[in-house]
Amino acid sequence: MRRGWVLALASLTIVLVVVDLTAVTIALPAIRSDLGASLPEVQWVVDAYALTLAAVLLPAGVLADRYGRRKLLAIGVTIFTLASLACALAPSAPLLDLARGVQGLGASALYGTTTPLIASVYPEGPERGKALGIFSAVSGLAMTLGPVVGGALTAGFGWRAIFLINLPIGVFVLVALRQRVEESRGAGHLDPLGIVLISAALFAIIPALIHDLPWLLVAGLVLLAAFVLVELRLRNPMVDFGLFRNRVFAVGSGTTLLMLAALLGAFTYLTLYVQGPLEATPVEAGVRFLAFSVAAVIGPVAIGRVLHRWPMGVLIATGPALIAGALLVMAIPAANRWTPIMFGLRCCRWHWPAR
Repeated sequence: MRRGWVLALASLTIVLVVVDLTAVTIALPAIRSDLGASLPEVQWVVDAYALTLAAVLLPAGVLADRYGRRKLLAIGVTIFTLASLACALAPSAPLLDLARGVQGLGASALYGTTTPLIASVYPEGPERGKALGIFSAVSGLAMTLGPVVGGALTAGFGWRAIFLINLPIGVFVLVALRQRVEESRGAGHLDPLGIVLISAALFAIIPALIHDLPWLLVAGLVLLAAFVLVELRLRNPMVDFGLFRNRVFAVGSGTTLLMLAALLGAFTYLTLYVQGPLEATPVEAGVRFLAFSVAAVIGPVAIGRVLHRWPMGVLIATGPALIAGALLVMAIPAANRWTPIMFGLRCCRWHWPAR
């Protein structure tokens, strides 16, 4: 097996996953105008993708270990590519939302297999660390360039081009996987009841929040609690909840959850706002959002210099505080509405590594 091919293909597939989240966000106003979509339908363009990705991510990793990482990666790329074509051809918002959900299903297989596939061919130590570092850097670069790519494609060719560009990449990855990558497996444990419970919980909670359905939210939380109880009783659970006994892990996971919820939740509306009342073009919006992404490159360097000097508790607490302050700044009325938005975006992303 050629390690370079494994790393290159894993990096390319993660670019597909990340760009199709960030680039599509920039295209939401164009999608809403072209398809005559309502606000909830526009929300589902992002949420349908993220929801199925999150719901199937755990079982995807387990299935990859049991039945083969290359096999599941190939299946994921196939689903993702065909769903991208369906997104590009969607004649209405509901059909686009449905195709995005299927695309997220394929993305879960890509996201759940790439890192284990890299770890399977690089021995533990400096080589694996370097490979995973390159993989993470590519992912960060994709997140940085996603808004710009989305804005350029939308302005030049229309929002459907964001999905059509995935087709040649998907075909290339499938051919290269077959010719250059060998199969590998792990020791994953499949829990069918746990998969059903966590999937049902997520598919209840997200629609409940979007459509303001308290009864569905309660049902989703009950299913989520049932999932936790089932996993705690298993000898070989899919999720090791014992990790949450570690205070640093528990607090870090909690703050990451809250930060992602605040930031990703705000981005849909922020994109509609800057291309609506602020009258920015898709390209202008993508370039302006680079403030958020560039800070993601500078932030780790700055945090790395003080990581071993400041108490971990201070770093973990500072991140959410900065994000809360940044979101508050963006809500303050100002003569030039771009000023608080740009300042807020920089602050939001600057302290991201503190999680």
